[in-house]
Amino acid sequence: MIRSLSIFVILVLTSGVVSRSFAQSGSKAETALNQLMEGNARLAKSTADEAIASDRNNSLAYAVRGNSLTMISGWKSGLPDLEKATKLSPDNGLYLSMLADVYNGLGQEANAKKAAEKAFVALRSPKTAFDYFARGTVNSRLNRSDEAIADYTAAIQMKPNFVRAYGKRAGIYYDNKKATEAIFDYTMCTNLSPDYTAGFYYRGLIYMDQGRYKNAIEDFSSVIKVDASYTDAYLNRGISSANLRNFNDALYDYEKVEKLEPDYWQIYNRKGHIYYQQEYWQSAVQEYTTAIQKKPKEAISYVYRANTYSRMGDAEKCLMDFLMAQNLDPKLSDVYLNRGNVFYNAEMYEDALKDYKKVIELSPKWSGAYFNAALALQGDQKFSEAISYFQKAIDIDPKNLDAYLNKAYAFDALGNKKAADAERKKYVEMGGEQQAVGKNVYRNMYPEMEFDANLAKSKLERGNCTIRGRACTKVDGGIYYAKGVKVVLYPVTPYLEAWYELREKKEGKRTGVFMSKEASRYKMEVTTDYEGNFQFQGLKPGKYFIQVMHEFNQAKTARIYTGSDVSQNGPVRTTTNYYYDQDYTVARSKRLEKFVDIKDAGDSKRVTLANGVIKSCTL
Repeated sequence: MIRSLSIFVILVLTSGVVSRSFAQSGSKAETALNQLMEGNARLAKSTADEAIASDRNNSLAYAVRGNSLTMISGWKSGLPDLEKATKLSPDNGLYLSMLADVYNGLGQEANAKKAAEKAFVALRSPKTAFDYFARGTVNSRLNRSDEAIADYTAAIQMKPNFVRAYGKRAGIYYDNKKATEAIFDYTMCTNLSPDYTAGFYYRGLIYMDQGRYKNAIEDFSSVIKVDASYTDAYLNRGISSANLRNFNDALYDYEKVEKLEPDYWQIYNRKGHIYYQQEYWQSAVQEYTTAIQKKPKEAISYVYRANTYSRMGDAEKCLMDFLMAQNLDPKLSDVYLNRGNVFYNAEMYEDALKDYKKVIELSPKWSGAYFNAALALQGDQKFSEAISYFQKAIDIDPKNLDAYLNKAYAFDALGNKKAADAERKKYVEMGGEQQAVGKNVYRNMYPEMEFDANLAKSKLERGNCTIRGRACTKVDGGIYYAKGVKVVLYPVTPYLEAWYELREKKEGKRTGVFMSKEASRYKMEVTTDYEGNFQFQGLKPGKYFIQVMHEFNQAKTARIYTGSDVSQNGPVRTTTNYYYDQDYTVARSKRLEKFVDIKDAGDSKRVTLANGVIKSCTL
């Protein structure tokens, strides 16, 4: 059975000493109690059955059997026996503490509190190891962690082999973020009782949280060796293997879970994740679909399948699944986060931003929500706004290193070198990799002006004007025609003028000035012929900017020295040097561009794109 227990899993046990907490006991019941203490719940249940068969009013036997059933089959299964035990002995602190645990596990908080408070009164003056243990259980349920630890410690001091006292104390340590102490106590459990599965299991969970997956796998394997039907052990061993990218091992364990708990719908999502990581998209879809069939109203399975459809390039099914998930659970932030990621990867930044802002609304204290929104704004070249969101991400989580670094990039884009370098220094101070600053940084800059897409689109509407031209480059006296090269025409807008002005002022060896991705999409393109000729037709009157990136190889020849020969003729000594000519090429790249203004409808313009005056390049 898949357990939904906290790390305080029922660990009720006693020493061999019988305290005054028992209303009555017999040898079978005491034996059952000791078996339970040693971690053998199934044997304890069997022995308790025998005790109850001999005495239908043996409250200890009912308490032990109820607690054993709880450990074997879950909270609900042990409730009738524990209620029977407390009915037979209504003031017994042991039984009341057990009952409080079960009520708490069932979510019956009022009943749990009432039973715990009554048990606390009965255990006011503990005398034995068991009394301290029972009171520790009550204190833990009343959120008195320090008092509970003190009671469990007292129980251990009185009986050093008190396995479950170690287990209970370990649970409190771990909930209070004292993992080292918790591991020590769980290790004591496993040393004292090698068949005590809870010790291995919960220590394995701690190792998982610490990223020590190999250690976790060893512990879960120890659990399975004792109890081959322990579903949670297979599940968490599979998760640990998946984190180590041992996918075959993970699938083996997930399939064991599937056989043991075929209605456990999350296991199909787990299997889907394994196939997803290996890019077996169709298999992943199949597993996510099975999860949906098992639990059709669980939104998260649709999210997983939507992500897979996105990777398969099926946009329609992807968006349909996200919409279904949103309808099923409008407050599930995973829907908006994952859909936002899909939009972001498709460079649909406005749509991504809408979803990321919804994540912020649902999870306002999560630094990552603001960080993602900042990335979407940065992708849309809205750098000033992006900076404010990066700062919000840092305010929530000062250790969000990526926020510092991306904030630096945003400042670079705005030309604020001082602020950008300050963010890089913070990034390094917080533990990030060393970053170049000052003159050593290559910076990308963009115009601060917002691009008007509608204006650019209108300027590219169909007209009856033409621009004809030729592009060529002159290097070392040689003329190179830009043959088979792409020529780009942009409509001149205030944004383009701002970009050009910024480029003229700021571009250098360590600084690049770029248009936004959106602005760069509004253009016309043609390819030159063998002599560098090109033509744009169907233009409206207006101003245009034409650009060619001319890349070519320049043929050159070098004289290579191979050696010399010396001859002597009387007093005259002659040296002869030998050479040969070697051809080689030099890669060249020239940016050729020009503004062209068309005044009237029907006009035809001729232009030359060249790095200087080249008569043979003129049309």
